Order: sequence, then structure tokens, then C-alpha cells
Amino acid sequence: MKQISILFAFIIASMVSAIAQVPVGTGATLNYGAIEKKLQKSDQTIQDSKKGSDPKTWLERAKIFQDIFDVNTQLLRSSGMAVPELKLLYKEPKEIKKIEQGGSVIDQYVYDRILINVENGNVKSWEETQVINPEPLKEALKSYTKASELDKDGKLKKKITEGLKEL
Repeated sequence: MKQISILFAFIIASMVSAIAQVPVGTGATLNYGAIEKKLQKSDQTIQDSKKGSDPKTWLERAKIFQDIFDVNTQLLRSSGMAVPELKLLYKEPKEIKKIEQGGSVIDQYVYDRILINVENGNVKSWEETQVINPEPLKEALKSYTKASELDKDGKLKKKITEGLKEL
């Protein structure tokens, strides 16, 4: 019985920790701002002659572009998220429209940067209306290539290869 209580306490602590990582009242738009700041900082860093020739700088930049690509995927997964969970992460939409898609009428939740299509109470698809970068995967590949070129001694070869596989 004591082991079950400890396991239950561990599960509760894990859930609280996971929820604490999403700031209350901020919604998903906070992720956009954080990623935009990271990209701006990276843009400045690559302009510096010393830091711009460091392969680690380019490796970090590649990961930022992958995060840009994944910003909504991380929250919405592929599809099927229930509306209550959607509203927990993104808050209330600015507007809910009825649209026709594939011969059926669905709800479209309108947010600042994204339109989320909901059918039968679950996320069906989404479309970004404001992108941070129009081609983040292409930019990530360029950054991995640059990191590889600058990594003369091969210290980052494993990390670069792992990043390319993920890409």
C-alpha cells in the first residue's frame, strides 16, 4: 500500500510539474514570442565575427528553426485534441466561425496567429496565419550545413547528424 501511495504521489508531482511549464493565463502565444526572441538573438549572434564562425552557434540556430516549425505541432499534436484541452492551452478564441470543409460544416477557432479547425469536438487541422519564418526547415538545413562546414575538428559531428536525422 505504501508503494502505491508513493507511486501516486510521484504521478501527481509529475503532472503538476508539467502543468507548471505552461504559464497560467498566457496561452500558446507566449511560445511565439519566446521563439521570435531566440531567432532575433541568433540573427545578431551570427553577425558577430567570432560567434558567427563557431559551429555551436549554427547548431543552436538550426534547433531554433526546428522549434519554429514545431511551435504549434508541440501543442496541438497531429490532430484529435479535445476542445477543453485546446482552450486550456490557447485560451478562448477571438471568434468561432462555421466553415465548410470536405463537404461538412466544422467550427473554425480564430486566434491571433492560427486558425484551428474543430470537428466533433476535436482538432481536425490548423493553419498558421502569421508565421515566424516561411521556410524554417530549409533554414534549419542551411544552419546544419554551416555548422558542419565550421566543425573542422568534428567535435559536433554526432550532434549535427542527430539534428539532420530529426529534421
